[in-house]
Amino acid sequence: MPNKEFLIPISQVPGSGGSGGGVTSFTGDGSLITNTASTGAVTVTLGTLPESALPVPTGGNTAGVGSFWGGFGPLGVQVLYTTNASAGATANQTYAYLFYLPFSITITRASIYVAAVSASTSQFASVGLYTSSGTKLFDSGTFNVSTGQGTGVKTNTVAGVSLTPGFLYYVFTTNSTDASFEYSGTNAANGGNLFSANGQRTAKGTASTNGAQNTSLGTLTTTATTTAPQMCLFEP
Repeated sequence: MPNKEFLIPISQVPGSGGSGGGVTSFTGDGSLITNTASTGAVTVTLGTLPESALPVPTGGNTAGVGSFWGGFGPLGVQVLYTTNASAGATANQTYAYLFYLPFSITITRASIYVAAVSASTSQFASVGLYTSSGTKLFDSGTFNVSTGQGTGVKTNTVAGVSLTPGFLYYVFTTNSTDASFEYSGTNAANGGNLFSANGQRTAKGTASTNGAQNTSLGTLTTTATTTAPQMCLFEP
């Protein structure tokens, strides 16, 4: 937040009595300031709250502390289900889900949960984050979901990407038609369809290649039936 200044007449400051005693206040970064003048005004500067002043969780290792889910809805993830969800019948389809990121964060990791791998070789999946206009901001790289690979949590680590508050598209794609993933959202397509009833909040983008993310989303087309998105946790 940029520094801002405003004036407080001493006569209007509780406890000042309009003179004597001085006025005590705090700047935006928590630094104490004191004015000892008996007349005039106090200039208070609001600075940026330093990250070191934020509360730090105690009692255990919280790793990067911050995180968020990719998904659909105003704040991404809705309700979590343990039922597996296949990616769909169309290989390399990109599914885009609009959500709002309410805070700034730098992320380096993306984790998905593979419930069942493919019966075929050379099968991959990936997730990405794009601006509301379709420009790619974050790319997880591909997760191997081929036959013989393990199931469970899969985490990819990449170079840090700094994000600011705003609307983003969470994008999932895979070239597999039989691998399945844990998902978030509703237990049927109805919730997703309602979310997109009056806007292109869930859509299909340009087809991907070998389950990898594209440079941009390309032209978006509204999905006929909106299924629940595959889960992904983004972390520092």
